[in-house]
Amino acid sequence: MPDMTRSRYSMAALDWIFGRPIFSAPMFFGQAHIPERTARRLLAMLRDNGVIRDLAPESGRRSRLLVFPDFLNIAEGRPTF
Repeated sequence: MPDMTRSRYSMAALDWIFGRPIFSAPMFFGQAHIPERTARRLLAMLRDNGVIRDLAPESGRRSRLLVFPDFLNIAEGRPTF
């Protein structure tokens, strides 16, 4: 991830996502202690590269849920691709 994003916040983002593999963007913006503009860019890069994926679409006032699928697969003993 540090090579992909080239951000000094990449490890903080990765640590936060490992602690919460299912999350919403507003949760990430509010809790990861990363400037929001940078956090938005990091999430976009992670989504574009398939590191995180959409789990549930946004609906009304509810934000879209994002997931770090490889981590969940490892935790559940499933193969990762």
